[in-house]
Amino acid sequence: YQRRVRGSTQLTFGMASQSFDLEKVSADETLKHFLAEEIVPVVRLDVTDAWKSLTKEERLYAAEIAAASWAGAPIVLEQTSSESLGTFKMLQLMFKAYLQNTGFGSEERKKFWESKKGDKNFQRVLQFAVAFYANMGNYRSFGDTKIVPRINASDFLKVVSESGSEAAVSLFHEVKDRLYDVSSKRLELAFGNTSYYNDEVTADDAVFIDGFMKERKLEAWNTRFFKKGEAYELRIASTDKREPQTFDYNGKKVTITYGDFADSLKHVKDHLANAGTYAVSYTHLRAHETKANLVC
Repeated sequence: YQRRVRGSTQLTFGMASQSFDLEKVSADETLKHFLAEEIVPVVRLDVTDAWKSLTKEERLYAAEIAAASWAGAPIVLEQTSSESLGTFKMLQLMFKAYLQNTGFGSEERKKFWESKKGDKNFQRVLQFAVAFYANMGNYRSFGDTKIVPRINASDFLKVVSESGSEAAVSLFHEVKDRLYDVSSKRLELAFGNTSYYNDEVTADDAVFIDGFMKERKLEAWNTRFFKKGEAYELRIASTDKREPQTFDYNGKKVTITYGDFADSLKHVKDHLANAGTYAVSYTHLRAHETKANLVC
């Protein structure tokens, strides 16, 4: 659910998104390692036999658990980077448009994918999409390093445009600069480049808010911390959108706001509760009630 952010690494290389050039990045001995992998194995997970062996109640239970997982996906994306959620939506809309244009029959799909095998730009976008979906964001889940598209922005845009989805094109323009930013600040998740803190938060500020949370017996696992000037805000993820509370701590004011990711968490909680109705035993039911209640 949460990624740890390391604040100690300092990188001194890179280039801004406006000057991104694939040829130059590929030739750079350091930057080339941030490009999306060229060969990414994709394995089909066939659960046909396992699904057939389930009872109706077990299938409904599995469906609700899967729905709860997907309901929480936007939270993972938004916590990874500011551009991850927009990139996810862009890819979804683009692929959906391609399939709608092609047709949803198995033969139509087969012909479509065959026709794209020789399309280098389309394949490069696929490479990025596979890496993005596998890590649920444009930073690797192991190492927190950035996944940069192995294709120039202009060529990526052509692939998105050819899908016919204007919404996908609009989203590409929204995320493009951050997606292609290979300046040193954006190559790893750390202070100044994370959705857990805004850019103003320093390591000293993190120590400060940690002391505040310990004093008030607050856990950090469902919080985000933002700073604007001398104003400190601690956001708590919950379905509860109660009124904010402001406290004085060590000469500074800290405001706690509730309801971060409230809409997504409500869907997670509802699906977990629904899953409990298909529990196979009382113990199983109690386990789901506990899980649902944890999504406060």
